[in-house]
Amino acid sequence: MRRYFAAIHSPASSAEKALFNEKLRFLKRAEPLVVDGKTPLEAVLAKMRQARAGGVLVANGPSNRPLAGIFTERDYLDKIAGNPIDQGRPIEQFMTPQPKILSPDHTIGDAIRFMTEGGYRHVPVLEKDGRIFGLVSVRDLIEFIAEHFPEEIYNLPPLLHQRIRTQEGG
Repeated sequence: MRRYFAAIHSPASSAEKALFNEKLRFLKRAEPLVVDGKTPLEAVLAKMRQARAGGVLVANGPSNRPLAGIFTERDYLDKIAGNPIDQGRPIEQFMTPQPKILSPDHTIGDAIRFMTEGGYRHVPVLEKDGRIFGLVSVRDLIEFIAEHFPEEIYNLPPLLHQRIRTQEGG
């Protein structure tokens, strides 16, 4: 882990280099919520609220394998909100089955591109053997960038299309 932080903060590195060299394996993230597909919707929503999580992974089987699906805030809004739903029904009826995944060896830049192109805000991260490694969110990626590159963030122009013409910005 020290090698990771030393590489990011070395004078020779840039934000762009770090994004395309640093692996998801080293991204600071919360332990993902994992539930069985038979867990009632009501219990899943309570877990999400309690953990302040934007999504849960749904796994059926020993050692949380295989990954069956993902249930996120977007699934709630698209499938449940405003509809008279029996909240005792199993989460597998509302999840997104067989979600696209990343591996811990994908880079942070890979994750940003993948999430942008696919319109995802949460993506499961699985080891090669199918074990759940984590759940990466847009928030995780933004926190990484803001924490490791505050100078680049603070010096952005107010509008992204603006270009600073002088060093003082005036």
